Amino acid sequence: MKRFPFLTLLFGAVAVATHAIPGMTEALQFDRSAFSRGEVWRLITGHFTHFGADHLRWDVIAFVAFGSLVEFRSRRAWIYCVAISAVVISFGVSWLQPQFTLYRGLSGLDSALFAFVATDLVREGRRSKDKLMIGLGALALSGFLAKCVYELVSGRTLFVETGDAFQPVPLAHLLGAVIGVLTAQEWKNRRAAVARTEETQSPLGSGL
Repeated sequence: MKRFPFLTLLFGAVAVATHAIPGMTEALQFDRSAFSRGEVWRLITGHFTHFGADHLRWDVIAFVAFGSLVEFRSRRAWIYCVAISAVVISFGVSWLQPQFTLYRGLSGLDSALFAFVATDLVREGRRSKDKLMIGLGALALSGFLAKCVYELVSGRTLFVETGDAFQPVPLAHLLGAVIGVLTAQEWKNRRAAVARTEETQSPLGSGL
């Protein structure tokens, strides 16, 4: 089970179930007024609610794809990435974009997981001196940053047409990507520190 991405699949299923069960979306969405009344769990649960079937479908597909890649690498890193980005995104949207009274969707977490994978690709490319891997990771990160900037400036999504169903929140994508990059870097640093510690420890006793 260590390599099987059961957390990714579990939380993807939670998003689907939340959408399917009547009343669950309203009970779990990030609602500014409910949060102010002390319903703090909405900081997390709001990410697993959606505005419609199309919104849900694309968010869950991306979540399962990128979440599985991160969880294959490290389940602990997956937990840090998802948990931290969920809280930071909700607080960021609440504080910086007060015009939104509701927030729903996995896209911010998808962005964090995508950025984690791209950053890990760059770091792994540097370790193995693989220029193609470095280039692919850097291209993915720069392309995503350009997408976020376009969406912030224009107020429109680049690939998904939202219509009148809901308003896009590009800030959530940008905040998620920042957390994804930082989480990937911290994970790699910790792995490197553990490796150095293991190298300096001798398995033989002195006897002197």
